[in-house]
Parts: sequence; structure tokens; C-alpha cells
Amino acid sequence: MRYRLKGCIAFFAILFVQPATAVPAPNATEEKQGGRVVATINGRTVPFPSLKTEISGDLKGDLASITVRQTFVNPTNVPMNARYLFPLNKNAAVHAMQMRVGDELISAKIAKRAVARTTYEKAKSKGKAAALLEQHRPNMFTQEIANLMPGAPVVITLRYSQVVPRIDNAYELRVPLVVGPRYIPSPKRPEAKVVVHQDEDMPARKTAQESAPGGWQFGPVPTYPAVAGLDIPTTVLKERVSVKLN
Repeated sequence: MRYRLKGCIAFFAILFVQPATAVPAPNATEEKQGGRVVATINGRTVPFPSLKTEISGDLKGDLASITVRQTFVNPTNVPMNARYLFPLNKNAAVHAMQMRVGDELISAKIAKRAVARTTYEKAKSKGKAAALLEQHRPNMFTQEIANLMPGAPVVITLRYSQVVPRIDNAYELRVPLVVGPRYIPSPKRPEAKVVVHQDEDMPARKTAQESAPGGWQFGPVPTYPAVAGLDIPTTVLKERVSVKLN
């Protein structure tokens, strides 16, 4: 049994959708994006800096149980309401979500959409950190995050399961990845080197794109909108992406 692994990295601005706005139809670019936290500042969509991304997976036959843990930070000097989007395989099922802000841990509870939003809005109006996870389409989950304090890291953990398709006598698992703006300006950019933890018997397949160790393929990093006090990366930093498969 062989597993072929592919990491998809894509970058572009996400429209900040208000609750009353219809969700746009899916497109090929949107579905490739990784987990992102974005907010609207002066009418402009700005991504929050991504501090760290950890992905672990349990592969049993044609079923994969994936845990995605991403850390972001509010780069402004005021509390912000933001939105986290994560694309999933259309056959994936989310079974757990947690958000940690400082010492506060928020765990998701399943409720009817109207009840869940009412609870979220009450917490938001009281200035409490809160999150609301919604499924707008079978392949896109949206988590609204309220009252993120300036400079305070927020850790979002998403757990889901999906069937791994078999292609050319190998199982292929696609996991969306993303690298956002980072702190600490630097005049020189480090080379893109990503350490991927995987079983030795999992073959790495090279393509026309440059491949990182382990067979993960990364596309070019586009231009981010300017964010005061932040340095925007042009490469994938190994200390910010961790992938482990069991």
C-alpha cells in the first residue's frame, strides 16, 4: 500500500462576508487556499500573520483522520473581529474544533444555526472571545472569531476525517497549506526548506514544480497587501510548517 502526498499552497485575498451576504459560488482558486484568518480594515481585506501551522494525520486504509493546528495573531492595535476559512474535501466530516486565546480555551458545540449565532452574538457584544463555525458549502468551513486582542495569538485546532482516493494504484491525500505574513523584518530571505515527517516507505514524487523533502510541492508566494510593521515572506519557512503522518 502506497500513499502519495500533495500539499497545496495558494494565496489570495478572501472577501469578508457579512452574515446577510450570499456566499459566492466556489471557484478553483478559492478551493485550493489553506486556512486563513482575515479581517476588514478600512474597507480592505487584510490577512492576519500566520505564526505556525501543524498538521498531523492518521492513515488507516482509505480513511484519514487529520488534525490541523494553526496559530495567528492580531497585528493591529485594537480588538478585531475576523474570519477563519478552511477548505475541505467535499466528503470530509469535521468532528471537533477548538480555539485558544491566551489561557482561555473554547470548544465547539453542535447546535442549530440560529441558536449558535445568537449565542455567538451575545458573547461578542459582551467583549468575550468567541468563535462560530459554520459550513456554507460541503467543501468550505467558516469560523467567525470575535474580540481578538492586539498582539494576542489565537490557536485554532480543527479535526476532521475524509476518505483517501486511490489513484494510479496509490492513495492520494491533499492537505491545503498556507504561509501568511510574519513578524521580525529581515533584509535577507532564507531559502525555502521544509522538513516533512513521514514514513520512509512513502515515495516522494517529483514534478515540474520544485518539491520540498517528502514530496510536498509549493507554488509561488504572491504579493500581500501592505500591513504596517510586518515583513511579508517570499518563501516557505521550515520552522512554520510541520507535517506528520502516522
